Amino acid sequence: MKPARKAFGKNLLFIILVITLFTSCQKELAYDNVVTSSPHLTSIHDFDYDKLRIDSFSYNNSGYLIRLQQWTYDDTSRIKLLDSADFAFSFSDNGLPPSSYTQSSMTAGTSNPSVKHLLYYDSKNRIVKDSLLNGTTGNWVVTNYGYGTNYIVADKFLNNNPGLVKNETDSIFISASNNVANIVFYGSSLNYFSQHIFTYNSNLNPCYDKTMAESLGELLSEITDEDFVSQNLSSSITWADQSPLLQTANFTAITDAKGRVIKVQQVGKNHFYTYQFNN
Repeated sequence: MKPARKAFGKNLLFIILVITLFTSCQKELAYDNVVTSSPHLTSIHDFDYDKLRIDSFSYNNSGYLIRLQQWTYDDTSRIKLLDSADFAFSFSDNGLPPSSYTQSSMTAGTSNPSVKHLLYYDSKNRIVKDSLLNGTTGNWVVTNYGYGTNYIVADKFLNNNPGLVKNETDSIFISASNNVANIVFYGSSLNYFSQHIFTYNSNLNPCYDKTMAESLGELLSEITDEDFVSQNLSSSITWADQSPLLQTANFTAITDAKGRVIKVQQVGKNHFYTYQFNN
């Protein structure tokens, strides 16, 4: 869930302290004894004042995502399309996570070259590497994922485009209830820091699916700027934006007759999300 998973924080000392705190725990990062918000989420509509973004999801019979499409409009009437993206996932075995995906996109009406990414996993089918096979413009060349005691680390390396961050490390800390407790970002090339701290309510996260959370959760969170890792819905996000002054966004949720979250509203803002399911 937005605001975006990135907000600027204070210093590297915070990263060290948080890593020390979480690595002192003994629970291995796992997703046992949890439920999935099934049936599958098929679309998210993000209404942000006068702009609208739609994310659409399609799955195979094993529950893995086979296609993610995104459209951004400059108004809620969907008349003027600003940007779009299409992520098509390919499989070598339909019972396993995808082995690659091809990304096609359009920016301000201009089509960008398609790029292909290869995906690699560990013995638990958790993603460990997202490697760009072809194309370079504006893309991470490679992202390596590591797993520890209640945390995920994503090390990202960009191409050599001038003015862009060349590498970034995201540390995603997971609570005992399988929710993202906080995220720390560090970009060494531009020397920036960022942190997000989350609180949760008892509602199931509409983006959560056990199969995807275990395998592609962090990758999908990066692509969509939503949370595909946490089991529960975030009720507030606190972040620092290149300032010691902390900011907080609070959210309220509406559920349907089945108890699924179908709308999330940012308190005090004309900004809300709606969620659709396949049945």
